[in-house]
Amino acid sequence: MKKALLGLAFGTLSFSAFSVCNLPQAEETFGRRGENRAHALKAANMYGQYANTVSGVEKAECLTNKSEALYFYALSSNGKRKAKMALYWDAYEAGLQAVRILGDRAGDQKAAVNPKMRGNESALSKAMWVMGINIGKWGKLKGPFSALGKWNKILKPRIKDAYRLDKTVADYGIQRLAGKALLVLGGNINGNSGFDFLREGYQATKHANSMLTRNLATTTYFLEALAKRDDVDTFCDLYDELADVMDSGRNNDSILEETFFLNLPTGGKRGLAPDSRLEYKEFLGEKKVHKHYNREC
Repeated sequence: MKKALLGLAFGTLSFSAFSVCNLPQAEETFGRRGENRAHALKAANMYGQYANTVSGVEKAECLTNKSEALYFYALSSNGKRKAKMALYWDAYEAGLQAVRILGDRAGDQKAAVNPKMRGNESALSKAMWVMGINIGKWGKLKGPFSALGKWNKILKPRIKDAYRLDKTVADYGIQRLAGKALLVLGGNINGNSGFDFLREGYQATKHANSMLTRNLATTTYFLEALAKRDDVDTFCDLYDELADVMDSGRNNDSILEETFFLNLPTGGKRGLAPDSRLEYKEFLGEKKVHKHYNREC
């Protein structure tokens, strides 16, 4: 159990560039995170500073964006454990503050949280998601007992809430969050196993002409689920296609962003090359998955 809890990885990004909190300069700055991770921190600070000047839904969405930008900054850090923990905690607290603004209860207790006002379901769901991915990473670094405590008190209840309110936020990020956690911990949420959540996210975001998904982590988490279920043919084909794309796009963002991107409400899309490289690096550390490939494929 200790080893399993230390292996939790709850992330991944799907930054929303167009929302009530619409700061073009911050959005442009975050878009440059692949050039230098410091741009993510700068964007987070810009969102945080603006959040201090507004209220209501606008403030909450700016805090959600701040939390997401800080998540990328922490994830891309090679710093020491305590420094990374502090970053994830700051990001978690920004997300938690957003939940408190939008929700009718505090987001760090077991009791169900609903929006104070109808129409804010999606904003509240996304705030819960970004809060969750950050406290998950914090718990991984803090240790197994802290991770389990946060799972029971915060993560599992918020997953239930977010899935009920709007299960499509962050390009089906709730499914990634729930699925990855349940793959490690076992059990289910409202009857859905980790495989069930990840299959749902995978099927909803898979490209029509490819086995890959818009968000790389949806693919890698699904690969982990397939390895556990011994679905060899699908696993091998998906693993090979992902490896080919990542090799082709090793030094070419445009190649990666043909596959990995976030659809925006405006009809455009945001490329996820920097995020995909970080997520693939984490995937390469999943030794059991690669041993399964070497044995079965």
